[in-house]
Amino acid sequence: MYLTNKDRKIQTQQNIINRLEEENRLLKEQLEAYSRESMEHRMTLTEQAYQEYTELIEEVSEMKQEYVELIKEMTELKEEMKRKCK
Repeated sequence: MYLTNKDRKIQTQQNIINRLEEENRLLKEQLEAYSRESMEHRMTLTEQAYQEYTELIEEVSEMKQEYVELIKEMTELKEEMKRKCK
């Protein structure tokens, strides 16, 4: 279909408008992502994750200590067993 100059200009302008509307939508999404409320929510989540991480580190440290004690006990039992077998 043949378009007149006026039709081509209208089509070009409509394409520009569509592109600008999409760009505007994306910029609004980015602005919302960096809003104060969003950042406060992210900080809260970060603090919760840090707290959970700290608790897990403490738990792992306790488990490590228990593991070391079990190894020590097993070594002592092994030595005792060797003495009894002799």
